[in-house]
Amino acid sequence: MTSRPSAAQQHGKGGAMVSEPHGASAHTSRGDLAPAEWKRICASMPIACVDLVPVHTDSAGTVTHVGLILRETPWGTQKWCHVGGRVRRGETLQDAARRHLDETLELTETELDAALQGMRSRTQVPVMEWFPEAREPTGSYGTDPRKHAVSVTVAAVLESEAEPRVGGEAIFFRWFPVTSLPADLWPGSERAIVSAVDWVRPRGAELTYTTVAARYNAQNTLMWQTPALALTAQAFLLTIAMSAGSPTVGRVISSLLAVLISLLSIQLMLKHSAYELADRKTLEHLEHAMGLQPVHSTPAPLRGLAGQKSRTWWVTGLALLGVAAMANLVLVLVAPSLY
Repeated sequence: MTSRPSAAQQHGKGGAMVSEPHGASAHTSRGDLAPAEWKRICASMPIACVDLVPVHTDSAGTVTHVGLILRETPWGTQKWCHVGGRVRRGETLQDAARRHLDETLELTETELDAALQGMRSRTQVPVMEWFPEAREPTGSYGTDPRKHAVSVTVAAVLESEAEPRVGGEAIFFRWFPVTSLPADLWPGSERAIVSAVDWVRPRGAELTYTTVAARYNAQNTLMWQTPALALTAQAFLLTIAMSAGSPTVGRVISSLLAVLISLLSIQLMLKHSAYELADRKTLEHLEHAMGLQPVHSTPAPLRGLAGQKSRTWWVTGLALLGVAAMANLVLVLVAPSLY
């Protein structure tokens, strides 16, 4: 990977990179700061920043890949992170985003316009905090030992699949599948990536996910309500059907109704179960495509009785109750003297 020439830089992360030319004189008209002044400011107040995550999307607008730069860190190592840095005085967030993207990646004016289209069409952007020391809960905040920063995090959609030439602090640029990020990320970059992916995600996918999740919960509730209600009805009908004090006609009718309820309950439970499983697969696919935590994936198997399939047990139980009701019906008709 080649890199293009750039001015010497004074770096900081409230994003990935703050471009500040070294030198004794500060070009205040451009917002540049002398190194000593920049260090004093970082030690005394939070810094406003803008972070950018280059992304690729598919035809539906879902993020498939994220672009990261490899750079040196204050810890003496190299890590992958997103692009970004501080906002200069008098600079809009859009202007700052464009400047950092232009300083880090070699893009044309047309590519820069297209990459930042989302900032012009969306009124809300996610905000992230960065602290000099690690903060709990882990993963909720970014870490930069040089300063405290507050940043907005956005996605920069790049159409070209080529890896652009890099400048500034970037050593390399590489595309990563959104589901397979590198392990050596700058602390906080993963949170920034998730925020950017969520920010650029098509709202239609979010609406679909919400709708399917609500339907999944309803199907799950109905599936387990069915056997509970069936057991109540079965207990009542079998009490009548097997009672010696009940008339023969009453025992026959109760037995027939108990058999019917068993069949109806099994059919209804299997139907809700099939819908619930289909919705769970849909939710699992959407979570993967949207980069969400896989909360609807198949859980780890349990041991012992808890590891058995509850659907199978309940369907078998309802079927046995139906068989018992049928046997009782036969006895009532064939050997009424037993009652």
